[in-house]
Amino acid sequence: NEWPGGAFQRFAEMTLPMYNYDLRKCITDMSGRSDMGRLSQECAEALQPENEALLLLLQKLVQKTSFSRPSVPEALRQLGPYWAERAKAEKTRTKQVQEQRKAETARQRAEEAKREQEEQRVLEQAEKEEASRRKKAESEAEKASKEEENRLRTLLQAGAGLFRNRKQQPQDSDISNVVPETWKEQKEFFRSPKLVFKQGEMVVAFRSDGSRRFGKIMLVNGDGTYDVLVERSGGEGAGQYRTDPAGQIGKLATGRSLQEELKASELLEERELRQRRKELVKKVKTGDLVPSEWSVGQDYAFSPTASFRRGEVVVAARTDGSLRFAQVKGELRDGTFDVAVESFGKRVYPGGSLGKVFT
Repeated sequence: NEWPGGAFQRFAEMTLPMYNYDLRKCITDMSGRSDMGRLSQECAEALQPENEALLLLLQKLVQKTSFSRPSVPEALRQLGPYWAERAKAEKTRTKQVQEQRKAETARQRAEEAKREQEEQRVLEQAEKEEASRRKKAESEAEKASKEEENRLRTLLQAGAGLFRNRKQQPQDSDISNVVPETWKEQKEFFRSPKLVFKQGEMVVAFRSDGSRRFGKIMLVNGDGTYDVLVERSGGEGAGQYRTDPAGQIGKLATGRSLQEELKASELLEERELRQRRKELVKKVKTGDLVPSEWSVGQDYAFSPTASFRRGEVVVAARTDGSLRFAQVKGELRDGTFDVAVESFGKRVYPGGSLGKVFT
């Protein structure tokens, strides 16, 4: 913008100097122009005799040299008592506004200080309560630890003579009993993240207190973890459970080596995976997304020599890049298949573009 101060700056720095700072000459000239609209009319009114005193004062205020211009008090005096009183009132009002703002700022600061003091008091009170709670919890934990230590000592003494014969397998009544100290890993039990357990299988559970106890697999979660019953209380189905990964559970030795157990676990896991796929395929609807954890080669496979039966659920790639469940409706003469990919639509796929689910 050439004139940041707007029209007044343009008038003061360009128009007025053109008239050698002669305001009367400038106004006279503008009052006679027809292209300036209302401004011409206002200039003509300024030249009226009743405005002569005001025009003379304005002429002094726009002098080129600052020392030629009257001061503010002098200008007000020349304007008359009305404007002097008005200026005084404006000054008083401005002072009052400043004092009000100062008082409001002081009030806000006082409220903020009071609020901070209250927040600090609440925080200190909460810290005291938390310290008291921690102290009480530590005392109770220490007491419980001593009681548990005494209980473990009693159990160890009672179970010292149990299972001296490794061929005698633990039963449900042994759940939560301490495993004999004579039992050694790789001899009486094995541990490996590759081992697979069955529901209802008795195992060695490793407790957070460092003890080894007999437990029972209650649920196979399907993600490599198992829910283990480690403390029976109240009868069948009731008690304390924990969820552990396979590598943190001990498989009881049954006369086989660790490698033999791993091979048996691999076969068991494959059977369980196929069973879960089979159950899932029965529940899915045409067009449902294939689970993100499924992978080609493990859960399904594509092959140009694959054959499909009518009604078989398969994996089909859609144009949007997604993999969805579809259903084979029939085989065409050219070896392609008529496949329902949505509840209301069908497409033709070559055999190699359909994934056979491993069930």
